[in-house]
Amino acid sequence: RTAMENYEAALVQDPQSGISHYLQSLLWSFRSTEEGISEEEKNARQARSLEELRISIEPPCNFKGYERIKNEKGFDAVRGLQEFQDLMRGK
Repeated sequence: RTAMENYEAALVQDPQSGISHYLQSLLWSFRSTEEGISEEEKNARQARSLEELRISIEPPCNFKGYERIKNEKGFDAVRGLQEFQDLMRGK
């Protein structure tokens, strides 16, 4: 099983798991930096990362690991994007 498969399986068991959505967000951000992918694929992976991050921190998931998100180098690929900054504003 891949990491993503494990995170998806965790969501089947607990759809409101903020940590599972957070980990998927982190993985999609990291995967957006893979060499050899198109700009379109990079953008799609970044969008997926931001969507999973949004889900993780909003109700009903309410993941509160804001310092973890801010300090996680795996989010460097999306950190400069406006949507990431909007999600983290005031956190």
